[in-house]
Amino acid sequence: MSIYAYWFGNFIFDFTLYLIVAFFAAGMVMAFNITSLTDGDALAATWLLFFLYGLANIPFSYVASFLFIDYGNSQAAFYFWNFVTGGLLSVIILVLRNIGDVAGTVGRDLAWIFRLVPAFAFGEGLINEGSLSLLSYAENNGVSLAIFSAQVTLSQPIYLGAECVFFFCVLFLIEHLSNHENFMRFFSK
Repeated sequence: MSIYAYWFGNFIFDFTLYLIVAFFAAGMVMAFNITSLTDGDALAATWLLFFLYGLANIPFSYVASFLFIDYGNSQAAFYFWNFVTGGLLSVIILVLRNIGDVAGTVGRDLAWIFRLVPAFAFGEGLINEGSLSLLSYAENNGVSLAIFSAQVTLSQPIYLGAECVFFFCVLFLIEHLSNHENFMRFFSK
């Protein structure tokens, strides 16, 4: 079996399992009528973020798995990483964006870097949707921002789509280089 068939086969399986959870989570957003995530274009943005997050985070997790020897440690570290970057860090960036001019600039600038992590891009997109009125007031002088604007959820789907391709390329590069002895010494104890 080729390396490409192996990883794409795993990806299709993992993405299918992810879609079940994503449909359930997005369905719960609709069932509980969370209007900030379902009104107008917000519903399309929510579904898009859920869909693209799976596409980007699965190959990211494949790449990150090469940093660990033990499956259990890898899984625990990855859960923690996703919680910190997708949950805590996205809230910290939102707070920074809203507490002042200098902090706002720092928060906006850091967000562009942190979006390289799929969990952050996903978390920030959902938090920005939920904080649309706050962002409109703080960053647009009270004039309502569109859901698909750069300050809300335009950049996150772009990042997530690019990350899917990027992390698959990194994965295949690692697999290719794993046949070279010098490269494998880097990953061994």
